Amino acid sequence: NAPTYLCFLKAVSAHFVNGDVINSVQHLIQNGGADISTLTGDHAESIRQTFLTLQKYHPDQIAAGNISIDQIEVAYLLGNRTLNNYIIAISIGAVFFGANTYIANGPNFMVKSMADQQGVKTPSFLTYIWKYTIPVMLPVLVMVWWLFFR
Repeated sequence: NAPTYLCFLKAVSAHFVNGDVINSVQHLIQNGGADISTLTGDHAESIRQTFLTLQKYHPDQIAAGNISIDQIEVAYLLGNRTLNNYIIAISIGAVFFGANTYIANGPNFMVKSMADQQGVKTPSFLTYIWKYTIPVMLPVLVMVWWLFFR
């Protein structure tokens, strides 16, 4: 369900990640974090937390100065306590329910088409929803809610 995860992660990143923070973190990476103690301004704490998160998860790449913008965006979300909840929600949603989206079902439709072409009996989309998705995924949805969010 990686397509579902990436789609929603990009949407959250586009909505919340600040371009000035990305540029400042790139500058910190280039100078090895030397300016981290002198950060001031509106985004100083976000820049600091993003850089520290990158150091925690990608120390070798920080040392080499080889960090992508995508990695900085994810570090921004992970380093911010309130935005971190979006990562959790996207992860749980993609893992447990990504197969119920059209984004993740694209490969499933391709496999169904190939199976149909070979004469293997497969359910239609609506039959799949009624026979498998609702009876299986609805209880899983309730169980995930009960375990993680109650």
